[in-house]
Amino acid sequence: MSDTPPPGEVAPLSPSCGGVTNPCGIAYNRTGSTLQLSRDASSHFYCGAKGPYRDLPNGRNSNAYGSPHWPDVDCVRSRSHWIVTNGRVYPPGEWIRIWTSKWFYGA
Repeated sequence: MSDTPPPGEVAPLSPSCGGVTNPCGIAYNRTGSTLQLSRDASSHFYCGAKGPYRDLPNGRNSNAYGSPHWPDVDCVRSRSHWIVTNGRVYPPGEWIRIWTSKWFYGA
């Protein structure tokens, strides 16, 4: 049995992610509203959110909220507000693929 994912799929990072070569995707919500998280994406390059899903309240981060904690998140979106990360603005409903820690703010 192999730990290699099927062709076209990407294995999610495990709870042991961290460090330079295996970063964790942690979402920090400072938007003033709730964000939706997707634990896994269908691709390494774009979101294709495939769940499981969780809401992340304002002021919280994905690594320390909910049970169990999710130390690695692949996709983030706002369902109701424009949001900003890394100087780029995203409309409501657009999934954002993350590979490392990202701070999200209201636009």
